[in-house]
Amino acid sequence: MTSRAAAAPERRQLTVMFCDLVGSTAMAQRLDPEDLRALILRFQQLVRDRVARYEGFVARYMGDGVLVYFGYPVAHEDDAARAIHAGLDLVHAAQLLRPPLDSSVQPTQLRVGIATGVVVVGDRIGAGAAEEAAAVGEAPNLASRLQSWAEPQTVLVADRTQQLAGSRFVYAPPRELALNGYLQPVRAWAVVRPNPKRSRFDQTHPVALTPWVGRADELSRLLDLWRNATHGVGRLVLVVGEAGVGKSRLVQTLGERIVGAPFYRICYQCSPYHVDSALHPFIHQLEKAAGFAPGEAVSSRLDKLRRLLDAASPALAGATPLFAELLSLPMEGPAQSWPPERRRRETMAAILGRLRELALQRPVLLVLEDAHWVDPSTLELLGLLAAALPRLPVLLVVTSRVADTGQAWLQGPHASVLNLQRLTPQQAAELASHVAMPTPAAAEQLAQVVERADGVPLFIEELAKAIGGGLPTSEIPGSLHDLLMARLDQLGSAKETAQVAAVIGREFSREFLEALLPLPRTELDTALATMVDTAIVQRRPQGQVFAFHHALIQDVAYGSLLRTRRFELHGAIAEAIERLDASRAHTEPELVARHYALAGRPLPATRWWAQAALRALGRSANIEALRHSERGGELLPAVPEGAERERLELMLAMLGGAAHRALHGFASIHAERCFARALELSEKLGDVATQVDVHRGLFSWHYARGELGLARAQGQRVADIGNSSGDRAACMLGQWMLGSMSMWQGEFCAASRELELAVSLYRPEEHRLKTLAAQIDPGVNAMAHLSWVRWIAGDSDGAVEAGARAVHAARSLAQPYALTMALFFACAVRACRGEHDQAEPLLRELFAVTGEHRLDFLRACAWILRGQASIAADRCEDGLLAIERALSEFDELHAGIGQPWALAIAASGCSRLGRRDEALQKIAAAFAAIERHGERHWEAEVWRVKGELLWPSAQARGCLLRAADVAAQQSAGALRARALASLASLEK
Repeated sequence: MTSRAAAAPERRQLTVMFCDLVGSTAMAQRLDPEDLRALILRFQQLVRDRVARYEGFVARYMGDGVLVYFGYPVAHEDDAARAIHAGLDLVHAAQLLRPPLDSSVQPTQLRVGIATGVVVVGDRIGAGAAEEAAAVGEAPNLASRLQSWAEPQTVLVADRTQQLAGSRFVYAPPRELALNGYLQPVRAWAVVRPNPKRSRFDQTHPVALTPWVGRADELSRLLDLWRNATHGVGRLVLVVGEAGVGKSRLVQTLGERIVGAPFYRICYQCSPYHVDSALHPFIHQLEKAAGFAPGEAVSSRLDKLRRLLDAASPALAGATPLFAELLSLPMEGPAQSWPPERRRRETMAAILGRLRELALQRPVLLVLEDAHWVDPSTLELLGLLAAALPRLPVLLVVTSRVADTGQAWLQGPHASVLNLQRLTPQQAAELASHVAMPTPAAAEQLAQVVERADGVPLFIEELAKAIGGGLPTSEIPGSLHDLLMARLDQLGSAKETAQVAAVIGREFSREFLEALLPLPRTELDTALATMVDTAIVQRRPQGQVFAFHHALIQDVAYGSLLRTRRFELHGAIAEAIERLDASRAHTEPELVARHYALAGRPLPATRWWAQAALRALGRSANIEALRHSERGGELLPAVPEGAERERLELMLAMLGGAAHRALHGFASIHAERCFARALELSEKLGDVATQVDVHRGLFSWHYARGELGLARAQGQRVADIGNSSGDRAACMLGQWMLGSMSMWQGEFCAASRELELAVSLYRPEEHRLKTLAAQIDPGVNAMAHLSWVRWIAGDSDGAVEAGARAVHAARSLAQPYALTMALFFACAVRACRGEHDQAEPLLRELFAVTGEHRLDFLRACAWILRGQASIAADRCEDGLLAIERALSEFDELHAGIGQPWALAIAASGCSRLGRRDEALQKIAAAFAAIERHGERHWEAEVWRVKGELLWPSAQARGCLLRAADVAAQQSAGALRARALASLASLEK
């Protein structure tokens, strides 16, 4: 019996036994107090003796009852079975408790209840003789209630205990008990006797990464793929298997078995802590390959980076600034002036370029580990890499727990899937013998390993290590959780170090441990050495960096800490990152946020989630940005009410709106909700500067949806803010917003005046976007709209000049959103002038940019221009299909602007094909759209096309005159000229 409790309370799985004397109240009435005392003392001694055989812990004597723990203070692999054995021994030995000198008394009987569950154990409750090591959780209460339901001389066990013990015992059929305090019946099993026929180990235990053995067929297949790759035919294979089945070991063995010509082996490791960190596996690999040292000077790191790239190819020198930015190293270069999306794209191309250059030198074995934790940007880059593989001498091996065979990168003849199965009994025995060396295990012990591990390599490895470590045979685990807890318990004083390290993560540094643990340096070094010697952790080549040998060892160590202690440690880790590794806090703000969140400190966590979203937006990692902003939002209810919380919510709302807009388009309903909440908060806080950005966001949303009156209201608010505050930038924004609405509403004189004023107020340096994605430079936007207004007003040459200025300015800004808006209006002007040869290259570029940057709204607009060009070239069917596609995409995007224009063009195409009724339907739809939102800028053209369709009916002339009158009222000289030309042509 273990008699000493652990030093500090902790969480652990515990099997609890409650043993009670049957009929002790009646005995007290019949027996002399001295005899009763002697009986109870013998009962307690019996419990101590039987429990000691199975290394249980007597937690408390309660007169006629005893509370016993199995799995505390030291865990064993089969604690559930030990408890049942002890219970059976007790009921069988109960006859030894007959009172002395009184043969008339019936033999003494016992009842035993046993339950297993997670508890908090180790607190000392009471004082003196009443002191006990309390276990708090369901298991003690359940064991007590089961004891009260058990028949005399019966051991009654809970369902979980029966599962852990498995068929080591024979049970009576289970019973469903209505226990006091339980809402549902509780299943319980009465134990009959031990089962002499041992069964296979229970399969309901967690697993993790494992060593490799016995994968001859799988290895042969990978080697065949490698041979193909070395001949210039790149291959991709997804290795899929459950956690712990041996994926990593298989890949490692592949690298060891490759013979012949030299090759490069590059490994990218995904991480559960970085599922939202863009390109983390590539960043981590580059840092390791370059040999960066902790605390190293930036200049030294840049030198190492240059040498790394030069080793691949001198041609990569031009990409050094991109790699430097990826690694958060400051370096001057042209990439700094590029928009985030271009930098992101060029960075991915640079990464692929480095791999391509290495592959030109020698074949490459490329490994992406644990793809079930891949971040979206890495997944995108994986797709690009997979597409390039067939032309490279590269074998790409991806390991994952999930067989997502529908991924695009898995398609094609160069890709395949390899599913890893569990080991056969013969392979398991071979692995167990290998792991147990250099201490050869007895044949019986190895047979137990093979039986209980059930072919899962991690089970086999950990069981065999327990034998190799000199643990007694009885401590070979029956469950992985208990085994790992047993290994941690045997660390002694180093156990606390392992627990704290587990909170840091799978990988940790000595520096961080030292900051968290109040230990002398010698004690910390001793603890780390113990952890390395016992294979709990392994030392990385860097020397002072360590990693848990298996993920589940880390999980069990982490889970054994009390939640309050975890909170303390997560908070201390976040603070340590801020204090000791500011560069990492800057480059991985999501890591700091996650630790603060797990520390139960929502305020700093929310701040860091906002920083993470901001950084991701700046890198066009829009999916990650949205996730970060949402995680920050989830914590806001826990932040104390007040101005600080409202400022954080405002920032998260703005960032979330920007991310939604970048991902889903200007008309995203999710973006509108974010901006609406941001407006409410900014007004409450009196944050005028943010109000301008919010109104701008809401303006864009209403603009794209064609809700012109609501959009104008947003523009007017910005103009009012600018006028009242004297803020020239806000004045400029307001005039541009009002001018664009005047244009769409057919008020072309006002539009010209407002847009000209906006252009005159524009200063590029005042309008550079610093935080939000998916906005268009207002100067370019104003000039682009002005070009269209000039053409409609009849200033055709002025329109071309303004359009060219807008395109030139957009190119100088290197901003894709601005460029697409400028290209759209420049192309529209050229097309309406009949200059389709000049319009075509602009249109092709518009498609290229919108496709490259996923600008779905403007890409839909481009399809209208494509339809117009096709109809003008008498390819009317193609033109109508293009416009239908545009309108369909508008519907998907909830966009409504420009529909009268598009429908009028489509009606013209139908007319050329002789489909008059269909054309008139489109005209009717155009008029409905005009009335719905007041979009009158193309109203004259809709009347003109209707007049041409109705000719020679009496209504036709009236429609054409109406077109001319509307154009005259709007000062739309070009449209009036068109209407009069149509009338003259038809009256000939």
